[in-house]
Amino acid sequence: DGIVRINAAFAVAKLDVESTEGLEYLVQSLENRAVGTGFVNEAAERLGELGSVAKIALPTLIRLAKEPDSEETGIKRYAIIHTIQRIGPDNIGQILLGFQNDEDSFIRETVLDCLVNSGLGSEEIISAFILALYDTGELDSRAIRFTAAVGLGKLGSRATRALPDLERVAKKDENEEVRAEALNAIML
Repeated sequence: DGIVRINAAFAVAKLDVESTEGLEYLVQSLENRAVGTGFVNEAAERLGELGSVAKIALPTLIRLAKEPDSEETGIKRYAIIHTIQRIGPDNIGQILLGFQNDEDSFIRETVLDCLVNSGLGSEEIISAFILALYDTGELDSRAIRFTAAVGLGKLGSRATRALPDLERVAKKDENEEVRAEALNAIML
C-alpha cells in the first residue's frame, strides 16, 4: 500500500538523518503520479514534517506548486505551498512571493497566510501585503484582504508605511471583518 510505504520512508528519514534513502523515496513519490490519488499530498505532508532536512525536495515541490491541481493525482497546490513553508528554505519569502499574482485566489490567500506565519517583513513582503489589501478579483477576495491586514498588523512598526492603506481599508472596505482587522492592525 502506497501510504504505508510513504510512512515507512518518512520513519527512515526521521530516524536516520545520515541516510538519504527515506528522503529520496518521498521525493520520488512526489514525481510518481501513478501511485494514485492522495499519495503525492501524503508524501508532501511527510516532507513538511521533516522540516529543513527535506530541502532536497524543494525543486520538485516548487515545480508541483506551479502545476494545476489535479483530480487524477490528488495534487493540491495549497498543500504543496504549505509544505514548502514548513521546510523553511532561507529564501522562503522569495519563493512565496513568486505565487503572489497567481490567478487562483485561494493560492494568493495561501501565500499570504504562509508569509504571515513566516514572520518575515522585508519591504517586498510589506508591498505584497499592501497590494493584497486592494484585491477585488473574485468572490473570496475578502479573505485575501483580511489576511493582508493580519500580516501588516503582525509586522507592527516594521510596516508603518502601510498605515495610510490600512486607514483607507478600515474606512472604506466593503466587508465589516476586513475593516475591523485593518483597524486592529493600525492599533498594533
